[in-house]
Amino acid sequence: MGKRKRDVSENYELIAYKIKKLEQKLMRTRRRDRQRTPLSRRLSESTSDSSRSSSSSNTSSSSSSRSGRGQAGTTDRELPPETLCIEGVPISSRNATTAAATAATPLPSTSAGVASEYPPERIISLPGTSAVATSRENNEQLSATEPAGILDDELLSILGEDPSLVRSYGEDIQLDLASRLQHIARTGLPKEVRKELMDKYLPPANCTLIEAPILNPEVVAAVSEAVLKRDKGMELRQKQRTSAISCVAKALTLLMSSEPRNTVLIQILMDAIKLMCDSQNTESTIRRNFVLNTLKKDLKDQLQATKIDKLLFSENLADTLKAAKAISKSGADLKETPSKQQSTKTKQPQKYLNWRGPPQNHRQKGTQRTKQPADKGRTDRPSKPPSRPSKYRSNNRLKQTHIHAKRVLSAMEKIKYERSINDLLTIGAITECQPCQDQFLSSIFLVPKPNGKYRFILNLKSLNKFIDTSHFKLEDLRTALKLISKNSFMSTIDLKDAYFLIRIHDSSKKYLRFEFDNKIYEFNVLPFGLNTAPFIFTKIMKPVISLLRSCGYLSTIYLDDILLISNSHESCLENISVTTRFLEALGFIINREKSNLSPSTTCKFLGFIIDSSKMQVTLPKDKILKIQTEINKFRNLRRCKVREFARLVGLLISVCPAVKYGWLYTKAFERCKYLNLKDDEDYDKYMTISSSMLPDLDWWSRAILHPVNDIKQNDYCLEIYSDASTTGWGAACSGKRASGMWTDRERLYHINQLEILAAFFGLKIFAKSYRDCQIILRIDSTTAIAYINRMGSVQFPHLTSVARKLWQWCEERNLFIFASYISSVENVIADEESRRIHPDIEWELSDFAFQKIINHFGNPEIDIFASRLNKKCIKYISWHRDPDAFTIDAFTISWSNFYFYSFPPFSVILKALRKIINDRAKGIMQSRDVSEDYPGCRNLIRTALLKRNVPQSSIHIMLASLSDNSIKQYDTSLRKWFIFCKNNHINLHLKSATNVINFLTQLYEAGAGYGTLNSCRSALSLFLGQEIADDDLIKRFLKGIFRLRPPLPKYNITWDTSMVLNSLADWYPNDALSLEKLSKKLATLLALTTAHRLQTISKINIKNIEIYSNEIHIKIPDLIKSSRPGSTQPLLILPIFYERPEICPVVTLRCYLNKTQSLRNHDSLFLSIRKPHMPITSQTLSRWIKLTLSDCGIDVSIFTAHSTRHAATSKAHALGVNMDLIRKTAGWSGSSQTFGKFYNRNIIVNLNQDGSFARNIMSDSIL
Repeated sequence: MGKRKRDVSENYELIAYKIKKLEQKLMRTRRRDRQRTPLSRRLSESTSDSSRSSSSSNTSSSSSSRSGRGQAGTTDRELPPETLCIEGVPISSRNATTAAATAATPLPSTSAGVASEYPPERIISLPGTSAVATSRENNEQLSATEPAGILDDELLSILGEDPSLVRSYGEDIQLDLASRLQHIARTGLPKEVRKELMDKYLPPANCTLIEAPILNPEVVAAVSEAVLKRDKGMELRQKQRTSAISCVAKALTLLMSSEPRNTVLIQILMDAIKLMCDSQNTESTIRRNFVLNTLKKDLKDQLQATKIDKLLFSENLADTLKAAKAISKSGADLKETPSKQQSTKTKQPQKYLNWRGPPQNHRQKGTQRTKQPADKGRTDRPSKPPSRPSKYRSNNRLKQTHIHAKRVLSAMEKIKYERSINDLLTIGAITECQPCQDQFLSSIFLVPKPNGKYRFILNLKSLNKFIDTSHFKLEDLRTALKLISKNSFMSTIDLKDAYFLIRIHDSSKKYLRFEFDNKIYEFNVLPFGLNTAPFIFTKIMKPVISLLRSCGYLSTIYLDDILLISNSHESCLENISVTTRFLEALGFIINREKSNLSPSTTCKFLGFIIDSSKMQVTLPKDKILKIQTEINKFRNLRRCKVREFARLVGLLISVCPAVKYGWLYTKAFERCKYLNLKDDEDYDKYMTISSSMLPDLDWWSRAILHPVNDIKQNDYCLEIYSDASTTGWGAACSGKRASGMWTDRERLYHINQLEILAAFFGLKIFAKSYRDCQIILRIDSTTAIAYINRMGSVQFPHLTSVARKLWQWCEERNLFIFASYISSVENVIADEESRRIHPDIEWELSDFAFQKIINHFGNPEIDIFASRLNKKCIKYISWHRDPDAFTIDAFTISWSNFYFYSFPPFSVILKALRKIINDRAKGIMQSRDVSEDYPGCRNLIRTALLKRNVPQSSIHIMLASLSDNSIKQYDTSLRKWFIFCKNNHINLHLKSATNVINFLTQLYEAGAGYGTLNSCRSALSLFLGQEIADDDLIKRFLKGIFRLRPPLPKYNITWDTSMVLNSLADWYPNDALSLEKLSKKLATLLALTTAHRLQTISKINIKNIEIYSNEIHIKIPDLIKSSRPGSTQPLLILPIFYERPEICPVVTLRCYLNKTQSLRNHDSLFLSIRKPHMPITSQTLSRWIKLTLSDCGIDVSIFTAHSTRHAATSKAHALGVNMDLIRKTAGWSGSSQTFGKFYNRNIIVNLNQDGSFARNIMSDSIL
């Protein structure tokens, strides 16, 4: 009994201690931020009338206690009169009385914070506390009825279960049965037995709902592979449970059909099957909830309402989603537009921001901005814009500044134009009109059609500059080829004057005008030449084609050309009949002359001939002849106009789908055109056709004779994984591995070039013997994937060069490859191989010594112990898998067939000599004077740590202390140190101040400055030890360098932030901006108002954004450059700038979140502009800001994106912002001198009295 009494006392001590800590934390939170809702838990329950009366008998003592505390017990939060508290936690009177009577040891006193939270007359203190609210009668009654130290059931339930109690079990079962069941529960069933049992007990035909539900196809398309993989695992468990239910159900059926019936056994089995069915339902619910958490909120609400049947989200999911979409659309139309005067000020802090529910962007209707007078205080945030868009959405005022000169037409040309205009007047496409204000006149021209007629084109090039276009998917030949299967029947439909069926709004017709014969005409319908015309027409036709597809009629559309596809001749005829009748019923006109309404396995579509029987794409003969003529023309030219050359390039690109590897041999032409237009975009100037382009012209002249390309079916015969690091490359395929190191020259390549090279090496190793097939490459670099799949590009010739070599290697073997993305986390084997080093085999004889051997013994044919790094002959044999090796393992072939060169490892010299004797081979063998290649920064540091007796298992932890940027910085210095030691025959690891000074002197004489030499000193201190950094001679040497060649600041001046902010103010309203422009604006505003590095801004996660009434807080939990042990992570605080919402970062952020909500699959704030909208890196962010600064008039040839940090902090200092606030905002320590030395630049401006860093920056832009 005494032991249990002590345990209870100790439990109470622990409870009271935890409660007190919680109260103290609560009070600190309240004092810091009164707006936040305090975290407090109230555990209150009703008491009996007798308890209430016994509590009221203590009024006198409670009153005296209250008088002793003054007014501390009075609060706004009143508890029920029957509620009592122990150490600030409300409990029932009965529990409080029991607790007071049974506690054995004194507990900490109730804190002052609790006294202020609850009135003293409602506080019961345990022994040792000040206030006692229980009566003597209650205590006497308790002592008389209950033994001291015995707790009642209610209080025991509060304390929780006693772990010492023994768990209860049911009756024993048969011993042999128990033994077998426990064994299966512990080890599981073998896979073969499990499969046999599951196949044996299939679900009954009249009870299919016990089967594991299948995930709906609509949901499968919307979730990631990781979600599908996990759901598949849960589905497999459900299938096993289905077999168990079927087994028990079968036993029940047998028992119920036999006489006499054993009702006890039936009841037991029925209970078991009920529990299993309920478990099946629970598992299905878990699967649903898991999938729902990965979907959008609007989808989640609709899917939650569905019921489980054969499919996880009901078989009627498609109808449910369609109905929900219609309701949502109707609700949006009925929603009332908010008033201009409506205030949208947030009263309370909102929850953590996430992609499912970003805050709305509120602004005033229209585009005018209002300015609040200084004596009126701040204005409310502007209200929401109207939901109906304008006819032409533009960020700039649509105004014509230049009228095209009238073209002088010949008599024949004038007749053609008059005829075309009369035709348009006849059908009502245009009308004659009178001049008006703000009209826009464009020029016109005619384009000949294949049938001899002309298409009238309105040249809207000038107008298109004012109209924003939307990025959308346009179906083309690639879409059609994906839908075609072997022996498909096809037919084509052409729509006549399809654009002319779409009318133009009356208010927009004045922008679609042209002048002819001193008369002005305007278009009433959608004209050719408008940049948004394809988008508008495609969006109109999309529901038409979607409806036909939902009815089982397969088709694809490219503007007004439709391709119908069916599996048989009869179904294709039905497809033609239904589609034509449906289109004509909608008002479209079928051009039966250009349409092909007879089903066939060969069909002409978009200028290509598709043959489904051969699964090939070819070109018509007239197009082949046309291209031949153009190619032969340019093969004989040495000079031409850029316009003529651009026409040839466009013609070749247009036929690439039918010419295998054609894209590869257009990149040089595109690059030449790009360079000639880069400066002035003058298409009429002359250019030179260089001799470097002639081989590609010759290739086209041969390839165009028989243009045939296969229709790909994504049937890959090989899957190769590859990866690259700064030290080496790695590849893996079908369980096999390969790796290697880079040469000194290759280490200077960009990582994207190395990624393409690694994929090329993987192909050479694993696909050397493959021919006439498709291969898929798995790469974790999106840039490398783009260059491989597009066969190069125009911007970066060094990347295109590697991609070209890769594809030419494939062309020789008739291979087609496709590069696919794999995350670095999943690309484990290739990543591991890319970081593997082979120091034992990368040895070689110096070139000078090898040349002496050649002069004396002659040229060998093959190097039999080599790699691509140290080979001395073009043909060589490697020890491991090597991309360029003649074969692997020299001991597996005969050496007698060639004159060899051999430089074997020391361990196989005797074996090599025996091989020479046995094969009677002739060759050269060398085994001395080796030189080592630079192993890379990480490997060099690893070797140095091992020499300092650091445990092997600890080295990777120590290397993790160095960031990637530090490794890159130290790599340059250690490479130079490695070469210096190698050339001077110095021990690389020797700690000698004299050698280090000689090394630094050599760099100084080569032009290195103080910063470079100091960085070298830091790298050598890491490599050789801290003694190098602390050496007096080296310190003195660097001081001399500082005086002779002092470091210069990056910028002597900085730009004024108001210049950029005033320009960004014109980028308003935010919701009218394109995603690209809005992204650039937000990135620039965050860079200016936070004064942080772009690395910090790139790590902003929407889950770490907190919204309050007047500001937002952005947490950065990830490690950044300034992260140090013991230092706090940055907290970015941005106030709402009510005076100018057009440059307010909070308003811009909210608008950006609204615009990107439907695009988000990631929590990173900034997403790429193009699909698939992946998170961007700091490099992309830097490019956006640099482009923005350029648009705002900043000279980006001098200032980089990082200059926003200089400009913002310098401006804040000039405005009188406290230095401590500047350091804190920008992420510098309180004693840091970085700002004063490198960032502060004088700017004369007026002082804003508000102490906020961001507000001062924005306020200075007010004119």
